[in-house]
Amino acid sequence: MRTLYFLPKLCRAFRGKCFVINVSSLLRELILHACKFEKLKKRTAEERRIVGIIVDQLRSVESVPLQLPHPSDFACRSCGPQNAGKAGRGLWRK
Repeated sequence: MRTLYFLPKLCRAFRGKCFVINVSSLLRELILHACKFEKLKKRTAEERRIVGIIVDQLRSVESVPLQLPHPSDFACRSCGPQNAGKAGRGLWRK
């Protein structure tokens, strides 16, 4: 798993949102390439283009519903139902 952090002004459309997406092959390779840099700098044309393409790709993907399987472990199963509705929607799926 890789993590990228963006300046808020680059991702205004995503402000305050948390979502799951299907990552295309192109986006996966761009993320892997971006992670080779300690920090992408907007002064450098190549690095600025990488960020631009990643942001464009993120804007074009659709989010997918997060579906967590019903836990099989008894201890986990016992705490699931009372917490299922706390995230806005039920998370447990049988």
